[in-house]
Parts: sequence; structure tokens; C-alpha cells
Amino acid sequence: MNRALRRRQGKLAKNNRQTSDQLPNPEMLVRSAMACQTGGNQGEAEACYERAIALRPDYFEALFHLGNLFMMTGRFEEAAQKYRRALNIRTRSVEVLANLGSACLKLGQWEEARLSFLHALEMRPLEPGILTNLATVQHKMGHGDQALATYDRVLSLVPDFPDALLNRGHVAHEWNRLDEAEASYRRALVVRPDFPEAMTGLGIVAHKRGQFDWALRWFHSALQRNPNLATAHYNASLTRLLTGDLAAGWAQYEWR
Repeated sequence: MNRALRRRQGKLAKNNRQTSDQLPNPEMLVRSAMACQTGGNQGEAEACYERAIALRPDYFEALFHLGNLFMMTGRFEEAAQKYRRALNIRTRSVEVLANLGSACLKLGQWEEARLSFLHALEMRPLEPGILTNLATVQHKMGHGDQALATYDRVLSLVPDFPDALLNRGHVAHEWNRLDEAEASYRRALVVRPDFPEAMTGLGIVAHKRGQFDWALRWFHSALQRNPNLATAHYNASLTRLLTGDLAAGWAQYEWR
């Protein structure tokens, strides 16, 4: 009888071990989630990340990757929530700080975005992408001088960064610093000759100076490169209306 009891106990222990081996663990779930994400199955990836977090609430990698998934699918508030939880675990993660800043930027939460980027830059001060995002926030908050200075820091690191040159031009022309705006747009065109957004910027500068013929030439050049560039159509229509070409102006104004 003792022998039979021992056999039953051994069989029960074996079954328990097999059941335990079959239970998902957080690491397996995150690996499955990443495979699903790579394969385009975002819903299953999200479910796996959530199960991993339920099993281990302080699982940094699961929180971070789920935040990234939410960012990619446009769920910015949920992304920010996951990044904040991840930061409670690793307070000095540059990647999480930068991504939280980007999520807050999408949500219009300027101050949290600004602080996140600044904290990230304390640890990685020469990161052009983070600096560019900081400049965007500064511009959104109405700090034009700060934004221009930050773009200058970016361009000191990457002189041929066309998007930074373009955005610097936008900030300068909004603050009516037209010479600076023109210089930035022209530098952008040197780096990327077929850059319709920079051509549009030069057209806007020319319009503000009353150089309407030049403005229309720049808008025309931009639309030759990108016929669907709404800002070029809109500003060209305003220039035509202002110069008395009402038929063409209204037609272009109603382009869409």
C-alpha cells in the first residue's frame, strides 16, 4: 500500500511539473509579442504584452515595448501611461524619456514633453533627434529664440540635416526674422535640391517682402516637384488674390 501511495504521489508530482512547464512566463510572452508584432499581428502582440505585465507588473521591457506598440498605432495616451510606468522602474532610461516626450508632443502636453526631452539630454546631450524634438516643443510653447538656438545646436552636430534647416526657417519666418528664414531655406535646398517645402518657405518669405513675382516662381517650383503640396497651393492663391489675379487665385484657393 505504501508503494502504491508513493507511485500516486510521484505521478501527481510529475503532472504538476508538466503543468508548470506549460504555463506561460513573462519572457516567453514578450518574445511571442515581438514575433507577432514583426508579423503584423498587432492585436495578438498587445494581448501578449498585457499578459506579461499582469504576471510581472514591474517588467520594464514589456511596458516599454507595449508603449512603442501604442505609439505606432496612434494610441498616444496609452503609450504615455506605459512609458511613465517604465520610468518608475528605470528613471534614467534615455529611450523611455525620449519616447514619453514624443507621446506628450503628440498629445499637446508641452511641458511634460519639454521636461522629458531635457532629462534625456542630461544623459545624452549630443542626440540630434531629441534636440530636434525639444526645438519643436519650444516652438509650440512660443519660445522662438530658444527653438532657434536648439536648432543651431542640432546643426552644429549635423550641418546637412535638411529637416532641421527647414524647421529652423519656419520658426524664423514666424518670428519675422526673414533674413534668417531665407538663409535656412536656401541651405536646405543646397543639401536637398528637390525640396518643395523649402521652396514654399522661400515663396512665403518673398511674399512677406512684397516680392510677389518671386513668390509665385517659388510656389510654382514647389508644385512642379509635388503637385499635391497644400501649403504651396494655399500661399500661391493668396499671392494671386493680393496681386489682383482673382480668377486664378480663387481657383487655386479651392484646389482641394
